[in-house]
Amino acid sequence: MKIQETIENFLSRINLRLMEEGERKRFDHLLEEKHYLKSTAHPEDTDNVVGTAGEFGMKSPLGYNEAKPGETFIKIGVGKLLREDANEYQFGPPYRVADAIPWTINRDTRRIRFTQKTPVANGWGYEYTNRIELARDAPSFTISHTLANTGDNRILTTYYCHNFVVFDGQQLSPGARVLLPFATTGDVDLLEVAKVTGRTLRLDKPLPPDKALWHEFLDFPAGSGKGEYQLQNPATNSMVTIQPDTVPEKVTFYAIGKALCIEAFISIDLAPGETKTWSSRYVFESIEGGMRDSCTTLLYVHTEHPPTPRPPRLSHLALH
Repeated sequence: MKIQETIENFLSRINLRLMEEGERKRFDHLLEEKHYLKSTAHPEDTDNVVGTAGEFGMKSPLGYNEAKPGETFIKIGVGKLLREDANEYQFGPPYRVADAIPWTINRDTRRIRFTQKTPVANGWGYEYTNRIELARDAPSFTISHTLANTGDNRILTTYYCHNFVVFDGQQLSPGARVLLPFATTGDVDLLEVAKVTGRTLRLDKPLPPDKALWHEFLDFPAGSGKGEYQLQNPATNSMVTIQPDTVPEKVTFYAIGKALCIEAFISIDLAPGETKTWSSRYVFESIEGGMRDSCTTLLYVHTEHPPTPRPPRLSHLALH
């Protein structure tokens, strides 16, 4: 593994390396914090992602509806993908990468910034910056995003972060829970495995092997959800707190294997020349209070697409 860069404080370290040929990419960046943020997906699956993988345009990427079969559309944070047929866009199929847009990387001791800029084509153009900053004196980091519309077309899209959270490498066990910044209006049973009550989603039984659990909070109150999400596992006395600074349009929950995920979708509407910024802070603590032990992280940055027909759909940023 070829390490290129490092950012660190006295508790945490992030090592940066370039993606090697043949490795898969799909999201803009992938962030994986040791013992906390990790993927459990099969390597051939388009959901093969890690940590804080984020996706733009899950339902409709830029230019897909205008592209004819054989032409390209744009997946922000990834590059130009090939539309192969007349079917509507689906986030699961492995669209081929026609042109992987490179990243420019800048860093100092505790910060690293990735910038991707596209030339304007068919009216579409953007400049996207993704910055990771470690806290000065705590096991915490913040991911900040800036998206500028440099083209002639209006950008109407969404963004969400997958937030694959794994607690000390352990399988999810009964008692694992998510504390929400909003209250639901009634109890909801999720396949008799988990239950949503008030501000808490709790696992009551182990997840079946190779099965995923997904839930959209349909009674999610408009204008809420900007606050603090706490993902906890009492079995390991571990907690990850996620603090987004933007009100989402919807919130979903996902769990599979070892991973517990909360996904807050935000809306993006940019006229030509406009810019939007947003960020999320991640804090790693014990449930009983106090900071977790120091941890080493590893950051993957995708700069070239693999020579396989399986492209990414999500923009990637990964810590390990």
